[in-house]
Amino acid sequence: MENVDSVSRRDSVIRTVRGLLSLGDSNNNDNENEAMLSMEKASYLMAKYNLTMDDLYTDKDEQRIEDRIVETGGSRAQWTRTIWNATSQLNFCKYYSSKNRVIALTHVLIGTQGNVESTKIMAQYLTETVENMARTANIRGAQKSAYRLGAASRLYWRIMALKEERAKGVQVTNNPYNLPALANLYRVHETANDAFYTEKYKVRLRKGTRATAKDIKAYSLGYTDADNIPLNTQIE
Repeated sequence: MENVDSVSRRDSVIRTVRGLLSLGDSNNNDNENEAMLSMEKASYLMAKYNLTMDDLYTDKDEQRIEDRIVETGGSRAQWTRTIWNATSQLNFCKYYSSKNRVIALTHVLIGTQGNVESTKIMAQYLTETVENMARTANIRGAQKSAYRLGAASRLYWRIMALKEERAKGVQVTNNPYNLPALANLYRVHETANDAFYTEKYKVRLRKGTRATAKDIKAYSLGYTDADNIPLNTQIE
């Protein structure tokens, strides 16, 4: 059994990590450098004290929730879904999106509070990075949509590979800020998330359609450039 001092220390570290993750959220902090450093420090502490996202929240926080994040740009609808879908799967969440004439796109996450917040931090970081890359890429405006989709597609497969490693319990050790390898809980969370959705809406979620690119060269350029996006301080 842990002594009082060790339990108190663990609680203190958990509170610190929560604060760092909040500072690392782009919605709470518009200082990109500070947000990045906060995420790195949070990842370091989680690895040092063998914490997962599930350790950061109380039993109340572990209840399933549904969270909606609204996008405003119509062009983003075709590629941000790919990133949100991948990061949701990595972080034990269920993802779907909805569109209407008033709101271009709404991302919907189902999962525990901790996993939902982790997904939001990751997805927002990656979509903003892809947006910045497209803005500075040496391509014309009409090609940027294909570029973004290519980058998002490559990120999807990189994140899926990371999920496979975590599901098998593989620990990545080439970076001091890596998050600890997670146990193989994906099936448990997937079942619980599906049950939450079915209970709330009384139907099963239908699969969406995949976005396609009209400019193959721009798509390929984005796909290649996405290998340069650092994931180690965010999700590896």
